[in-house]
Amino acid sequence: MKLWPCLLAPALAALLPLQAVAAPIPPLGTNPLWSDGNAEFSLYSGEYKGRDGTRYPLEARLIVVKEDFDRKLLVKSDRDPGPKVNFPVLKQNLIVDVPNGMYTIHQMASAFLDARTWKLVKLNTSSTEGCGISTVRVKPGARMWAHSSNSYFDEEGDRELKLPTFVDAQACDALPLWIRGLDLTQEGDVPLHLLPSQVGGRVRNTEIVPAVVHLAEAESLTVPAGTFMARRVEVRYKEAVDVYHYDTTFPFVLVRLEDHRGMTLELKKTLRIDYWNKTKPGDEKFLH
Repeated sequence: MKLWPCLLAPALAALLPLQAVAAPIPPLGTNPLWSDGNAEFSLYSGEYKGRDGTRYPLEARLIVVKEDFDRKLLVKSDRDPGPKVNFPVLKQNLIVDVPNGMYTIHQMASAFLDARTWKLVKLNTSSTEGCGISTVRVKPGARMWAHSSNSYFDEEGDRELKLPTFVDAQACDALPLWIRGLDLTQEGDVPLHLLPSQVGGRVRNTEIVPAVVHLAEAESLTVPAGTFMARRVEVRYKEAVDVYHYDTTFPFVLVRLEDHRGMTLELKKTLRIDYWNKTKPGDEKFLH
């Protein structure tokens, strides 16, 4: 069985065999959960493998929140929320901090999915450390994805690329949220094309490649947040396999992630909270 994203465009769905289209219950992107004025704020601990193979402890935050997005500027809108100006997105911010001897590596991927179609509309990534800063911006288009990068490494700085794309293209850095729009009650395969992760000091993976998202069996999994019945999801592309585990109950929170580069994340706690109002000294109490 092939399982498809919850909000495929109707024209594409009409081309598929009826039994191949599986809609999650309830739809993730348009669920009223995201209109409660809060964000989903999840805390993770884990490990990170350095360039020399050394393993470092890490802390991560995964934030999902609904926003009105400006159609023209592709940023959070401060204007009239009319449909001619704005459209709804779910924003995913994954923030990873890795103490690294004399300095700390700070990495972030900010991905925006159209809440109605579940398509990527924008991706920004950054990586900062004691050696320098690298940033990437990706703006998907119907035929080409605009890719801008700045790196402190030779031959990678200040590049503007046009990446040929596909109707089923997605970015690896958006997958922690995007996978939650699949039918996680079933097993099966989802073929797609994938832009590998853009997070890191090096910006080398700039080709959208064939991939398969394999929804495997659900299994009992224990992490710092507790024991979950979790769906194992394997993402296979090129020579890589990344493994995600999701709680099998709505809203399908990410419980564990193991990527092919050696990073692991394990859920410690998840909250629904207006974190942007929790910025005063002492508000870190909400993290514990």
